[in-house]
Amino acid sequence: MTFKTPDYIPVIKQAVLPSTRKRANIGYESKTSQNGPLLAEIVRLRQQAAELLGYGCHSDWVLEVSTFFLTPDLDWALMREVE
Repeated sequence: MTFKTPDYIPVIKQAVLPSTRKRANIGYESKTSQNGPLLAEIVRLRQQAAELLGYGCHSDWVLEVSTFFLTPDLDWALMREVE
């Protein structure tokens, strides 16, 4: 059994033995703990990239990029400054 929804939900709903549901639930809940080291590495690399780009943190960079693309007149203002 995989822990994707189409496999997991029927086992939880239809299993006759409580031990089967318990085992499936423990497996489903513990799958996220395997991703902990990967998540920590992603956060570390994002912080490192933000610092290399001159930002205090990754969210500062994301905010600036998002704001840039959400402001339609900004590109025209920048183009006028270049000229």
